[in-house]
Amino acid sequence: MKRYVPMRNADNPHHVELMPVSEEVYSEITRETSRIRNKKQYHGQCACPRKYLWKCDGDCSLCEYSAAGDNFSLDYENDLHGEHFSDGCNIEEMVTDQLMMRLILERLAELLPVALTIGKMKLDEDLSERQCLEQLDLKRSTYRSQLERARKQLEKEFGIKI
Repeated sequence: MKRYVPMRNADNPHHVELMPVSEEVYSEITRETSRIRNKKQYHGQCACPRKYLWKCDGDCSLCEYSAAGDNFSLDYENDLHGEHFSDGCNIEEMVTDQLMMRLILERLAELLPVALTIGKMKLDEDLSERQCLEQLDLKRSTYRSQLERARKQLEKEFGIKI
């Protein structure tokens, strides 16, 4: 059986050609590509539709389905737009979003202060949510249901999907 792997065109990175390879090479490349794609999908950084997975070569920097995922930051914006923001960048919208986030976090601190404590522990001590809850002697199911109630309350109060 003949196997093929995707190869991006040097002139047009969105154009992929299939190159015939041996079974051994195919297995090795497919395993590594799948590992990369699965990790990126888990973090929301790959939005490739299932019908186009055959195009995936594991190079997300050139992929049209690459997404910010959980690494959204100004660094990601620089990767997309270069050092200077594009003309379409709306500074007022960015400031408004930042203020809105600050208000949401303040309200979350009122509704469920332990959520911010856990967030800080996760960042500062590089702990998982489960580890944080164990240190705080909290049950995960209780915390998750409280967090869900707080999320619904914030969505109701701020009129946005969180």
